[in-house]
Amino acid sequence: MRVDVHRNLTRGGYSVRHRQRVIRHADEALLRNVEFVVRQEDRERGLREGKRYVHAFALGTLVDGETMPSGEIGIRVNYHPKLHSTFTSADGEPVYRASLVRLNLTGVYAYGIKQ
Repeated sequence: MRVDVHRNLTRGGYSVRHRQRVIRHADEALLRNVEFVVRQEDRERGLREGKRYVHAFALGTLVDGETMPSGEIGIRVNYHPKLHSTFTSADGEPVYRASLVRLNLTGVYAYGIKQ
């Protein structure tokens, strides 16, 4: 199932949406064939008004019941709307797509980053 996942700043953890409707809240999620999406118009509105709007998320296929292969280390991915208009890696490089993304309470980790 294709879903979008965003950090829930009110409840903590993540909100998982399917067709614009929250279907669950989770502390962790695993997605395949991921695109990192930032809706620029909503980002700019939030910056202008000083309010938080859901405008950035990971869009991909939800993988239930699968665990990460041991020993693999992903690239940490961040998003900060005041600093960047895209998701970025720790070194500030934009990240748009990845083969696999693990979201948990310690952060977002991408595997197989694609440009």
